[in-house]
Amino acid sequence: MDRPIIDKPNNYAKNLNLLREKRFDLLEKLKDVQPNYELALSLACEGSITFDKDLSHSNIVVVFGFGTGDHIKALLSQVPKKTFIIIADPDLSIFKAALYLKDLSSILADERLILSIGEAPEVIKQKIREHLIIFTVVDLETIENENFTKYNLDYFKKVKEILKEISTEAYVNIATLAHFTKIWPRNFLKNIVHFLKNPGINTLFNKFSQVPAVIVSTGPSLNKNVKLLKEAKKYFILISVDTALPILMKNKIEPHFVYSLEANPKNIDCFKGWLFKNLCLLPSSFTYPPTINNFKGPIFIENGGYPFAQWIEHFIDPKGFLSRLGSVATNCFSLAQAMGCNPIIFTGQDLSFPDNVFYAKGAPERLAKESDQHITKTEITFVEDNFGQMIKTSINMKQWKLWFEEEIKETPDLTYINATEGGAKIEGTKFLRLREVIDQYGQKKINIFKVINKIQKNHKVPSLKKLIEEFKNIIEEYQIASQLSIQGKSICENFINQIKDNEGNVSPKITQLLNRAKLLYQEIASLNRFMFFSNWDLQRMMFEIEKDFKEKSLKVTALSYQYFFQEIDNITHLMLRYLYPAEKKIKKLKPVS
Repeated sequence: MDRPIIDKPNNYAKNLNLLREKRFDLLEKLKDVQPNYELALSLACEGSITFDKDLSHSNIVVVFGFGTGDHIKALLSQVPKKTFIIIADPDLSIFKAALYLKDLSSILADERLILSIGEAPEVIKQKIREHLIIFTVVDLETIENENFTKYNLDYFKKVKEILKEISTEAYVNIATLAHFTKIWPRNFLKNIVHFLKNPGINTLFNKFSQVPAVIVSTGPSLNKNVKLLKEAKKYFILISVDTALPILMKNKIEPHFVYSLEANPKNIDCFKGWLFKNLCLLPSSFTYPPTINNFKGPIFIENGGYPFAQWIEHFIDPKGFLSRLGSVATNCFSLAQAMGCNPIIFTGQDLSFPDNVFYAKGAPERLAKESDQHITKTEITFVEDNFGQMIKTSINMKQWKLWFEEEIKETPDLTYINATEGGAKIEGTKFLRLREVIDQYGQKKINIFKVINKIQKNHKVPSLKKLIEEFKNIIEEYQIASQLSIQGKSICENFINQIKDNEGNVSPKITQLLNRAKLLYQEIASLNRFMFFSNWDLQRMMFEIEKDFKEKSLKVTALSYQYFFQEIDNITHLMLRYLYPAEKKIKKLKPVS
């Protein structure tokens, strides 16, 4: 179709300039696409646009279809500034027509908007993970319009499936946060000197291009080929999870790297009796402190996605972060990718529990006990194994399997080999026995320690003057938040008593107390440093509170504010307890020029 009369030539150039800044990859995709004006015009929305949902407290909204952007512009004007909006649309031709037809600058420049246009549905999950490193929003809002979805039914059906998977993942993350949000801040602040002194995991990125890597996990199939890993080490980089160390030590095998992310003391025994000295430890910023303190070899630390660690990186050398999903093996996998390794080989990655066995023999004894408990409590599902049979697995393990498959699909230029010799089939991998892998890919002996030693030698602690100044500011904000929360708790107690006395009716006193609680809530929310550092502690609570506000019930509102102020009081009390000694440690640490 020829360009319609309403096509304004300057629209396209203006829109393209914004795309060039934000989504150059999308710009490249549009080059050879013919704009579909006819279909785009049929999807244009005229006049006032309303939505059949209350989106005033929405945190994430997924919009099905871009059209000419009219409904998106209306949506942006109706949702809060904190709302994260993803536009899902497989059709680049309609989008390109819209770029000609409309001035979309107000849409394309909006920081709340993420475009997933002309991409696979799986990319949506990736974009949400990038926005919220630990995703806890179970109730995603969707804006669906049959006029948009009817042209690509299969695509939008898949998007719905992806969103369902994300919600499942959110439940897992909620449980993780509930367990660890009190432990992680303590560990991080106790690890602060290690975080400042050691090179980041990002210093390993792209250092081992085209070197094969083996990921050593602790699945039951590890017992089938563990002895071959001694030979494999001559040719492949061995990246191990910490729970596999006792098995490797028994077989006198020293991996090159071990990932240890456990925030509790339960995995420290994995290092007991370790006699080798060349092993590199890969901890997170919130790994159990004695694990790092007692380690004698090279350390490469990551920020773990922890907000406080990310903030500190503005004042020192960045440490880096790797994509993961609840399993240390996913970190090992992401590291192999980031280092440039190829092929990437799985061992002990069963992702299932045939015969009700979760772990290889020789793994820490506690894992066997945890396995028995897990079998009785977990929701069982089934997946296909490497031999075409259906085997038992858990919902969590299935999520890890899907995660591996998505990551593999994103990097088709790399070779992935499943040498587990048992367990679940991982789509996108070749299935080979480890003996075959060594024979086929073990062509060149490696020595990675020259690279490791150079990185360690060149790393210097930077000047900490600005960090010390900013640390003082964050302590002050936690002190302010603490004082405001104490006031807020007192007001809410009075607020709730007034509601009871007035039998739920609104009185001038209740209105006054409500306004005071609201002001204190807003004042705490305006403490940018505090809110950023406490993000993981507050994320789920804030979503719950703002959801409760939708009910517009005085009692629910009062209880929500009370819950908020109590949590702020708990968080500030805990953090200040560890912030003060951490500040002293930083002041004592001398930079190396």
